[in-house]
Amino acid sequence: MVMVLGKGGSGKTTASVLLAQRYAAAGYRTCLVVQSQDRVADRLLGMRLTPLPQPVPVAAAAAGAADSQQSLLCALRVETTKLLLAPLEIIKKADERLGITQGALAEVVGEELSVLPGMDAVMAVAVLERIARPAGGLLAFATSAGPKSTSAAKKGAAGGEWVYPWGEKEAEVVVFDGPTTWEVLRMLASPEKSRWYLRRFRTLAERTDIGRVALPSVARLLDSIVGGSKSSSGGGGGAEDTQRSTAEMWESLDSILSKAVAAFADPYRTSVFLLADAASHSSVDTCRRIWGCAVQAGVSPSGVFLQTPHSSPASSEKSGKSENSESALKPQVPEKFFPLHVAELPVVSEEAPAAVAAAAGQMSAEAVAVMNGEGAGKVPRAVDVDVAACTVRLFLPGFDKQEVKLQQ
Repeated sequence: MVMVLGKGGSGKTTASVLLAQRYAAAGYRTCLVVQSQDRVADRLLGMRLTPLPQPVPVAAAAAGAADSQQSLLCALRVETTKLLLAPLEIIKKADERLGITQGALAEVVGEELSVLPGMDAVMAVAVLERIARPAGGLLAFATSAGPKSTSAAKKGAAGGEWVYPWGEKEAEVVVFDGPTTWEVLRMLASPEKSRWYLRRFRTLAERTDIGRVALPSVARLLDSIVGGSKSSSGGGGGAEDTQRSTAEMWESLDSILSKAVAAFADPYRTSVFLLADAASHSSVDTCRRIWGCAVQAGVSPSGVFLQTPHSSPASSEKSGKSENSESALKPQVPEKFFPLHVAELPVVSEEAPAAVAAAAGQMSAEAVAVMNGEGAGKVPRAVDVDVAACTVRLFLPGFDKQEVKLQQ
């Protein structure tokens, strides 16, 4: 999985499209997943994104790509309102088997549901899990958000066939363009935070009378929704579900979340790139802050890309930038992000899809090296405890000591 994080307006979507096209031109089966309602990606690719993967038009393929490679890039848009329907049906089936709501949930119509805070992140995780499988493909509620592992025609959550342009094989690279950097960070941190809440809820439930009564039912419902029970995924009957103890269900849930935590923390499975405007001090400083937030989310960035969206003299004057300030800041950027590797991306316009495709095929050797993972895994540990010296060293770029509080 590949994600680009940066200050708002720094060109994250443009960078995501460039990377997706470059990966496809290099021969990787690539899927670009966009989760926003703006139409930047549509303009850059010269196509209308839908909830189902669509092949990128040949005219928008990266320059120099062979005919056999032009079908290696597809794109889709995550639409939460449409994806909510399938998980609701899974919950209804689990409730019908367990009898928790006594049939009240069966009266809920999917089209009546509204998107609440946090649902976008959950649906994004569902789509990414089905395509990239950070949790090992174990989430039952994610099976309806993407391709099925069968040779039959695949049905997408929004209806219609989910078919990759290259056939039945899974995507090798998934480039995710989230709504905002902060939403993506919350999504990346959600597996570990969910483990924390599950452990605390379980401890609280086991120590109270009402908790001991409700805990088995809650555990079975979660187990059915998330995927720990085979009976919830169409196995028919609940015999196996009833044979599993509550402790086994909790351990199964924790194991699934642990796999997702490990996948997001591995820079060779989840490549997170920072993006900064090399001519803007606020963009660079914000990007360093994002780096520190990513560390707290358990993610290690793989590199830094520099992009200057506003490069014309008129736009520079309007935004308060100057060639002198840019030339003074640019040499300092690699030092500010050491030990990450830093490279520039070509400047493109969203009004010219052909130019975007050409730029993807002409990326510098330094940029290609960064996107291929050179420099990944070289960042110091977030927390380093030296028992002998009685010291604790924290690696939080963009944060001051006054902002950090340690508790024992």
